[in-house]
Amino acid sequence: MAPCLPGAALGGTGGARQFARAAARARWGAGAGGAGRREYLRLTTGQDLSPGQSSAFWAAGARVRLEAQVGRVAAAESALVAGEAAGWHDDGAQIQRALVLALQGEHAATAAARAGVSPAALAAHPAWADVDRVVGRLLARP
Repeated sequence: MAPCLPGAALGGTGGARQFARAAARARWGAGAGGAGRREYLRLTTGQDLSPGQSSAFWAAGARVRLEAQVGRVAAAESALVAGEAAGWHDDGAQIQRALVLALQGEHAATAAARAGVSPAALAAHPAWADVDRVVGRLLARP
């Protein structure tokens, strides 16, 4: 899975930050090693994570989606909480939170969580956009 770019975590849309994100994406895209992934997070989120924190950051998003896909909502929420404890507080975490809430049938909370996700972040991250589409479909259910 390619690293995600957390839009809201950086705040603002300055050209220098956009350039740093684009450079990080090009240099540390899919297949990057551990140190490269940590540097990617430092450039795109401002977080200077340890190797363990970085691994938890990347694993949390994948685990939330996998657990949700097989219907293990409590396990998906547990993975999300673990990721948040490791410092995962960006748009990716927010859309995953919306997914968990939608699966729990919490429509008002889901809509609020979803509204807090930057459209630019969704546009920049295909995985997050996929999660957003699933959340939209879950909200549309009676």
